[in-house]
Amino acid sequence: AYAHQDIPFEMLVEKLQPTRSLSHSPLFQVMFVLQNTEMNELDLPGLDIAAMEMEHAVAKFDLTLNVAEQDGQLHCSWAYATDLFADDSIQRMAGHFETLLNAIVDNPQQAIGQLPMLTAQETLQLQAWNDTATGYPKNRTIIDLFEQQAAATPDNLAVVFDGQSLSYRQLNDEANQLAHYLSGLKTETGAPLLADNPLIAIAVERSLDMIVGLLAILKAGGAYVPVDPHYPAVRIRHMLKDSQAPLLLTQSRLQAQLPLAELKHDCMALCLDELDVSGQPAENLTGRSGPEDLAYVIYTSGSTGMPKGAGVFHKGVTNLVHWFTTKFQLNSRDRVLIVSPFSFDLTQKNIFAPLIIGGQLHLPTSTHYDPNHLCKIVEEQKITWLNCAPSAFYPLLEPNDEHRFLKLASLRYLFLGGEAIVFSRLKAWLDFTDGRTKLVNGYGPTECTAICAAYLLEHDREAPSSRTIPIGKPIYNCKVFILDKNLALLPIGVPGELCIAGIGIGSGYLNRPELTAEKFVEIELFGKSVPIYRTGDLAKWLPDGNLEYLGRIDHQIKLRGFRIELGEIDAVLGQHPDIQQVVTNLYEADGDKRIVAYLTTAQDNFSSDELRNWLKAKLPDYMVPSHFMVLDSLPLTPNGKIDRKALPAPERKLEMLSGNDEYPAAQTATEQALAEVWQNILNVGRIGRHDNFFELGGHSLLLAQLIHRIEADLKVQPVMRELFSAPTLSTQAAYLDACLLTQKNEGTSSQTIDFAAESRLDPAILPPTADFALSAEDLRTVLITGASGFLGAYLVDELARQTTAALYCLVRADDADHGRQRLQKNLERHGLWRESLAPRLHVVAGDLEQPRLGLSTAEFNSLAERIDAIYHSGAHDNFLYPYAMLKAANVDGTHELLRLAGLIRTKPLHFVSTLSVVSPQVEQVLEKDPLTPPEQTSTGYAGSKWVAEQLVQLAGRRGMPVTIHRPAQIIGISGTGFSHVDDAWFRRLLNDIQLGVSPDHGNDVENLVPVGFVSRALVYLSLQQASLGKVFHLANPSPTPKSVYQEVLCKTGYPIAPLPFAQWLERFTEASKTVPDLALAPLLPLFSGHNAENHESAGPSVQRRIDSGNTTAGLASSGIGCPRVSHEVLHAYFAYLIGKGHFPPPQ
Repeated sequence: AYAHQDIPFEMLVEKLQPTRSLSHSPLFQVMFVLQNTEMNELDLPGLDIAAMEMEHAVAKFDLTLNVAEQDGQLHCSWAYATDLFADDSIQRMAGHFETLLNAIVDNPQQAIGQLPMLTAQETLQLQAWNDTATGYPKNRTIIDLFEQQAAATPDNLAVVFDGQSLSYRQLNDEANQLAHYLSGLKTETGAPLLADNPLIAIAVERSLDMIVGLLAILKAGGAYVPVDPHYPAVRIRHMLKDSQAPLLLTQSRLQAQLPLAELKHDCMALCLDELDVSGQPAENLTGRSGPEDLAYVIYTSGSTGMPKGAGVFHKGVTNLVHWFTTKFQLNSRDRVLIVSPFSFDLTQKNIFAPLIIGGQLHLPTSTHYDPNHLCKIVEEQKITWLNCAPSAFYPLLEPNDEHRFLKLASLRYLFLGGEAIVFSRLKAWLDFTDGRTKLVNGYGPTECTAICAAYLLEHDREAPSSRTIPIGKPIYNCKVFILDKNLALLPIGVPGELCIAGIGIGSGYLNRPELTAEKFVEIELFGKSVPIYRTGDLAKWLPDGNLEYLGRIDHQIKLRGFRIELGEIDAVLGQHPDIQQVVTNLYEADGDKRIVAYLTTAQDNFSSDELRNWLKAKLPDYMVPSHFMVLDSLPLTPNGKIDRKALPAPERKLEMLSGNDEYPAAQTATEQALAEVWQNILNVGRIGRHDNFFELGGHSLLLAQLIHRIEADLKVQPVMRELFSAPTLSTQAAYLDACLLTQKNEGTSSQTIDFAAESRLDPAILPPTADFALSAEDLRTVLITGASGFLGAYLVDELARQTTAALYCLVRADDADHGRQRLQKNLERHGLWRESLAPRLHVVAGDLEQPRLGLSTAEFNSLAERIDAIYHSGAHDNFLYPYAMLKAANVDGTHELLRLAGLIRTKPLHFVSTLSVVSPQVEQVLEKDPLTPPEQTSTGYAGSKWVAEQLVQLAGRRGMPVTIHRPAQIIGISGTGFSHVDDAWFRRLLNDIQLGVSPDHGNDVENLVPVGFVSRALVYLSLQQASLGKVFHLANPSPTPKSVYQEVLCKTGYPIAPLPFAQWLERFTEASKTVPDLALAPLLPLFSGHNAENHESAGPSVQRRIDSGNTTAGLASSGIGCPRVSHEVLHAYFAYLIGKGHFPPPQ
């Protein structure tokens, strides 16, 4: 610059041709001016001359520093563009410059990198911002805190999953029993298998087993290693090998896919769903891990091509959940929903935080990310806390309207972390909540227990719309420093590497001493030696003490909350024999992030489909690039390094999809409309009919957007599960065509349904043979539907007792092993499981909603040839759903079972209906009377069962052997009080308890039948020749006055006052707004639909007389009778419900 200082500025601009803009000067925007020319005083005769400073109204450059030498001093002045710099920023910059100059003067020999910039005031400020010392239970482990809570609130619900739940007592007892079992395991030499804080792997799907398993590992003194069972086998094998886990807890349906045989060390596998630990002690264990021991190890992406394990101490977890629960007042009334995968670092605190304060932990059942399903859980279960990656939350808000926002109204706090928040995606919802839901932006790496800083967005919701939401301030007992490349402190406003100190720092990386030494270092700060973790994140301090995240220093990225080393993908791709050079990069467009792989190859017909499949065997799905771009060469910088900034944006025309030029375009109108939706969501050019949504960059979060666009553009409501299973354009379009046809044929729920016209039976369904098996002696094989339900479990039990037949159970499941697990769990839940059942039970993995019950033609025919009789109790019994939503399972499913009954050889079909098929206005309900069609105002469930019953009657008139059984309101076991807790009767009672009032029932009665009587009577009647063609009312000859419920509840300790219906409805409506988990709150629209005045002016309700002549005659010599539901029986029911925590403790 000095050598060429005489070259005119205009010539440089002309030669270099920089991009011109009116907003700034060409070539440079920052200028340093040194005025070191000696200034002679001007002396004119007769005049006094003095220098006059000129004010510049406009800055010529973004920033200018003028330094003038005068009288042995340096005079500095700053000129800056006020659109870019605030006054206080320039003031700080001037202070840093002054500090820097003083340091140079004091020690001219000091290396430039060691020169300080912080002012004394800033040094004190940084220390104050990091003064986070706070008391926490430092001598306790996370298990100590859980056990303390279990003792304090033993009857509180702890975990809820798929209709199952465990109280704190049950969860602690089951975890203790498993822990005692694990502690007793021995090696071949007789030594304890678990010693010295061992790492224990756990590979399970969401279930109660998941929570019991990890608690048991910690109780046994181990540290758990969560393994996603759906990872590629090579990745799972590395995690097990690297951790040297001597034990793996899993589930039977997953065991076959786990690569245990390929390990060189001994790793015992235990299937939690098959393990019987009921004989083990339920007491808490002693002599286990301490605060300085590992609690868990999380495997994160690594640049070598394999993940690396990061260890986290108990003390870090304890400190984090203490901050989590105290800072935000998490309490026993809160309910936390787990959204992220079990192996995700932020999931760990979400599991433990509610369990140390008596709250509830809810696990979603969906195996795929489904925002509609999650919204439903939030709404129905009144979830108050949600923690996930931002990209996992945005779809829950779609389509960004008030109706959707209301489903999330119960949320008190939303915690987002793992990636930057796009505030515009949240603004409409936050405005709607008006501060009722607080948003917290959390930051922290796995290596430091997942959170070290957080920002509460509370009163200034408008402020972040034009900038990044800060990551906040350090949490309890954590410190954050912004350092330069020499690990020296940087001042406020200067970007540098974010480094972390404090209790949350973990143990380092397993078996990676070099990387641990590089990332976990000890430096001197404020005169003390401090161990820190170098995150590799770029950040800066804001003037208010918050931190702003600016990105990564290296090539690590965050995608949908997952931390990914691009180098790991490069390393794996580099192993492919056809790839010469490769680099991956993150591409972002319209807020959607995708990984793109750029590569060179010598192959002319390179197939990215084959490459993608090859990668899926080595990397998790979220790490497989969305696009592969074949380039002639990779762009390089002048230094010979790959120039990432010069890589082209992914374009469809550059992506070689199949190795040839064939391109089948969308054909049908639906395919063309859907292709346009895909283009907008996936940001790709043309779409072929065989293209795969997921291989073009789609994922579960974008699938939620796809559903909303389909609903808006094509006017059809698809099921996410179906779109997952039909990923190509043509298959999705075919599915949507079927949905449109169904809507056209059925109309919406608001249209009149011709129930009689719905009752059409395929003319081909006829008895193929005259003979069939009926008696207990003749039955060899029976098929049971609904075996995973309430009545179905007791039918399985009774058929096992009254016959010697093999029991085939149709279960909706991924496969037979999964179905067997569901079936056994259901039987265990009802106390019906016994080992003698195991050889007689066979599971058919199917679906009532699908043609041929979801079976192939060969499987359907084989089943028809094998079975002798069908017991059909399966149904969707959601009485909120309209007929159209229940038809597939309840009507079409019955139709398919009748087809099965008439295929190859004749089989009796015994159909479980309901007394609700009879009009409520009928005073005397006779078994022999034909049914009148249901009213349009009846529930969809009653309408679907009415149509199904008509189909069975039609089959009977064609000569098929059938029986129909209409039970009244089924309740639990009369002897033990074991009750069903997922039906309307239970919810009505719980609602009365919660409100303290009930509708005045007057002299109304209800017909209650214990499930044991229903199952025994139904099976016995089905085995009698005289039963064929008949209808049986399984009713109680002694109905129970509804007033008795109130009497027994009052005596039990629940004072309940009767109110006129209108007053009760008013009280119910108000309580639904404030009382959490009000049992009947989801049914409020049904009650509100009644006109209170009509309800009260209608006079006494009809006292229905239920004829059970056929049932009485059929059971005459059986010794089977229906017990009267007395005060004592009801008291037993209520005692059971109280003991299991389903009813709140009585007064």
